[in-house]
Amino acid sequence: MKEEREQLAGRSPYKDLLNDRNVRRWFLNAQRSSPSYAYELLRRLGYIRKRYGISPQDLAKMRPKEATDFILDMVTDLEAENLAGSYVINYVKATKNWLEFAVLQSLENRK
Repeated sequence: MKEEREQLAGRSPYKDLLNDRNVRRWFLNAQRSSPSYAYELLRRLGYIRKRYGISPQDLAKMRPKEATDFILDMVTDLEAENLAGSYVINYVKATKNWLEFAVLQSLENRK
């Protein structure tokens, strides 16, 4: 099981995201329920970084209104390319999943 997890992360062109300890925690937590889903989350977060030039750390620093605007603008961009709704929603889910995790991490750090 551990080998499978490492292989999935190792295949990702975005595996460098795992150098950030919070992204790594997020990824490892997602792997506990599904290694393949964790890989897809990482891949989508990497694509967002590549396409929009925004790192997971920058996403985590956004205020709620900024994050909402970013997600809505991303949906508009992806829909403009006539991509399937299911494809678009997977990017929204990955972004929200990361943001929820990052908010929880920031709350823990404030204690």
